[in-house]
Amino acid sequence: ALFPPRLTATRSMQTTLSALGALGRPTQLSMNGYEVVSLLPYRDPLVRALILEAKYHQHTKAHELLGAVLAEYLLSLQEDAPFESPCFVLVPVPLSKKRYRERGYNQAECIVREALKLLPDAFLLDTRLVRRVRDTPPQTKLGRSARLSNMDDAFALTGALTSNCTYIVIDDVTTTGSTLRAVLQAIPGKVLGISLAH
Repeated sequence: ALFPPRLTATRSMQTTLSALGALGRPTQLSMNGYEVVSLLPYRDPLVRALILEAKYHQHTKAHELLGAVLAEYLLSLQEDAPFESPCFVLVPVPLSKKRYRERGYNQAECIVREALKLLPDAFLLDTRLVRRVRDTPPQTKLGRSARLSNMDDAFALTGALTSNCTYIVIDDVTTTGSTLRAVLQAIPGKVLGISLAH
């Protein structure tokens, strides 16, 4: 039997970095006093295809393209840093143990690892700083009001912070922003949030 390729996979394979870069519109999101930026419009079919392939199918090219967009934005942060030798710690939003076992990977971490290939040593990855302490229903299965409270107290800080570093929490996609906000709330000090798409 022959199975037609997924439309999202086809779109992901056909997407180029220049085409994706042309869609880049870093947008400040209002998130209870936290500085959060979204890099791409989720409503665009190419962006949506890449996010879905990265999230549910561990699509290597989707990770690479999204990682390149992330790296470009992170480099602009380094250029604007007010001191000579900034340190940036990248914290992918963690999955629950159950979801990680089911999926076998964390798409946000995969994207960050691709970005790190294009970044200087000032950027570090920390996958243990925050952990999910409460399993929650998938956000995609909830209405807006339920999403807003679903992630309350779902994350906890489990590692030590370095005083001269800026911590950057990275998620693949945000709608209400409740997941990203919950992770940001778990990290005291100078912390930023980045969503690949919104």
